[in-house]
Amino acid sequence: MSLKTKHRGMVWGMYVEPDGRRLGVGKLLLNVIVAHAKTEVEDLTLTVASQNEPAINLYRRFGFVEYGLDPRALKVDGVYIDEVLMRLSLELGPKHPTPTSIPVAPDNS
Repeated sequence: MSLKTKHRGMVWGMYVEPDGRRLGVGKLLLNVIVAHAKTEVEDLTLTVASQNEPAINLYRRFGFVEYGLDPRALKVDGVYIDEVLMRLSLELGPKHPTPTSIPVAPDNS
């Protein structure tokens, strides 16, 4: 792990068997993952197949936001699948100003 990226964690390969879907298993897994990540990292990232709406909606409910799309990231049986890149900030407050929070001096001209 690089010192430059040790503030970031990644959810990799989360999968719920079909019999466990719609029973809260994914929510339970993500609760444990996020709780542990809060003790270790500032940001949590993941990718999810763009057509997997149930998973995307679950991640959104946890506060993950989309920040990009990786076109043709996967190829399954000759079919390309895009992946949505998502991020969850685990910081209590922003350490660096964002474009929407940079104070602007009044124009007194």
